[in-house]
Amino acid sequence: MDDDGDNFELKYDEKVAHLIDTLDFNKLAEIKKKELKNLSHDDLEFIGFMKIKDDDLENLYCFEDLDHIKVYINKVDEKFELRGYRLMKLKDITTTTQLLDETLTKWKLKM
Repeated sequence: MDDDGDNFELKYDEKVAHLIDTLDFNKLAEIKKKELKNLSHDDLEFIGFMKIKDDDLENLYCFEDLDHIKVYINKVDEKFELRGYRLMKLKDITTTTQLLDETLTKWKLKM
Protein backbone atom coordinates (compact mmCIF):
# COMPACT_ATOMS: atom_id res chain seq x y z
CA MET A 1 0.00 0.00 0.00
CA ASP A 2 1.24 3.45 -0.85
CA ASP A 3 1.40 5.81 2.11
CA ASP A 4 2.91 9.15 2.92
CA GLY A 5 4.28 7.93 6.25
CA ASP A 6 7.76 9.34 5.63
CA ASN A 7 6.53 12.92 5.32
CA PHE A 8 7.15 14.15 8.85
CA GLU A 9 5.60 17.54 8.08
CA LEU A 10 2.12 16.03 7.82
CA LYS A 11 -0.10 15.41 10.82
CA TYR A 12 -1.22 11.84 11.43
CA ASP A 13 -4.77 12.49 10.20
CA GLU A 14 -3.35 13.97 6.97
CA LYS A 15 -1.24 10.83 6.47
CA VAL A 16 -4.36 8.70 7.03
CA ALA A 17 -6.32 10.75 4.48
CA HIS A 18 -3.55 10.24 1.91
CA LEU A 19 -3.44 6.50 2.62
CA ILE A 20 -7.20 6.17 2.24
CA ASP A 21 -7.06 8.10 -1.05
CA THR A 22 -4.47 5.70 -2.45
CA LEU A 23 -5.78 2.44 -0.99
CA ASP A 24 -6.98 -0.22 -3.45
CA PHE A 25 -10.30 -1.08 -1.81
CA ASN A 26 -11.15 -3.70 -4.44
CA LYS A 27 -8.00 -5.69 -3.64
CA LEU A 28 -8.64 -5.23 0.07
CA ALA A 29 -12.19 -6.56 -0.36
CA GLU A 30 -10.83 -9.64 -2.16
CA ILE A 31 -8.43 -10.30 0.72
CA LYS A 32 -11.17 -9.76 3.31
CA LYS A 33 -13.25 -12.54 1.70
CA LYS A 34 -10.48 -15.11 2.23
CA GLU A 35 -10.29 -17.36 5.25
CA LEU A 36 -7.44 -16.42 7.56
CA LYS A 37 -5.63 -19.70 6.96
CA ASN A 38 -5.66 -19.04 3.19
CA LEU A 39 -3.98 -15.64 3.28
CA SER A 40 -0.81 -15.69 1.20
CA HIS A 41 2.45 -13.88 1.78
CA ASP A 42 1.42 -11.53 -1.07
CA ASP A 43 -1.91 -10.79 0.66
CA LEU A 44 -0.12 -9.94 3.89
CA GLU A 45 2.41 -7.81 2.03
CA PHE A 46 -0.39 -5.90 0.28
CA ILE A 47 -2.00 -5.13 3.64
CA GLY A 48 1.36 -3.79 4.82
CA PHE A 49 3.01 -6.66 6.68
CA MET A 50 6.73 -7.26 6.31
CA LYS A 51 8.12 -10.73 7.05
CA ILE A 52 10.96 -10.66 9.56
CA LYS A 53 13.25 -13.29 11.01
CA ASP A 54 13.16 -14.21 14.67
CA ASP A 55 14.94 -17.03 16.46
CA ASP A 56 11.93 -17.87 18.64
CA LEU A 57 8.89 -17.19 16.46
CA GLU A 58 8.19 -18.63 13.03
CA ASN A 59 6.11 -16.81 10.43
CA LEU A 60 6.62 -13.44 12.10
CA TYR A 61 5.50 -10.23 10.39
CA CYS A 62 5.65 -6.61 11.49
CA PHE A 63 3.15 -3.90 10.67
CA GLU A 64 3.88 -0.19 11.08
CA ASP A 65 1.55 2.66 11.78
CA LEU A 66 2.17 5.95 9.97
CA ASP A 67 4.66 7.06 12.65
CA HIS A 68 6.66 3.83 12.10
CA ILE A 69 5.65 2.27 15.42
CA LYS A 70 5.38 -1.49 14.96
CA VAL A 71 2.99 -4.20 15.99
CA TYR A 72 3.61 -7.85 15.12
CA ILE A 73 1.71 -10.94 14.11
CA ASN A 74 2.84 -14.51 13.78
CA LYS A 75 0.99 -17.36 12.16
CA VAL A 76 0.32 -20.39 14.34
CA ASP A 77 -1.61 -23.18 12.66
CA GLU A 78 -4.89 -21.62 11.43
CA LYS A 79 -4.75 -18.42 13.49
CA PHE A 80 -2.46 -15.45 14.04
CA GLU A 81 -1.19 -14.04 17.30
CA LEU A 82 -1.08 -10.27 17.71
CA ARG A 83 2.10 -9.18 19.48
CA GLY A 84 3.27 -5.82 20.76
CA TYR A 85 6.29 -4.46 22.58
CA ARG A 86 9.06 -7.06 23.02
CA LEU A 87 6.87 -9.48 21.03
CA MET A 88 4.55 -9.97 24.01
CA LYS A 89 1.40 -11.79 22.91
CA LEU A 90 -1.63 -9.52 23.10
CA LYS A 91 -4.40 -11.70 21.64
CA ASP A 92 -5.33 -14.42 19.18
CA ILE A 93 -6.71 -13.43 15.79
CA THR A 94 -9.02 -16.00 14.25
CA THR A 95 -10.59 -14.27 11.22
CA THR A 96 -9.39 -12.13 8.33
CA THR A 97 -11.85 -9.41 9.34
CA GLN A 98 -10.36 -9.35 12.83
CA LEU A 99 -6.83 -9.18 11.39
CA LEU A 100 -7.73 -6.18 9.24
CA ASP A 101 -9.59 -4.51 12.12
CA GLU A 102 -6.77 -4.94 14.66
CA THR A 103 -3.97 -3.87 12.31
CA LEU A 104 -5.15 -1.68 9.45
CA THR A 105 -8.19 -0.04 11.05
CA LYS A 106 -7.18 0.31 14.70
CA TRP A 107 -3.38 0.40 14.46
CA LYS A 108 -2.57 2.19 11.21
CA LEU A 109 -5.67 4.29 10.53
CA LYS A 110 -6.40 4.84 14.26
CA MET A 111 -10.15 4.53 13.66
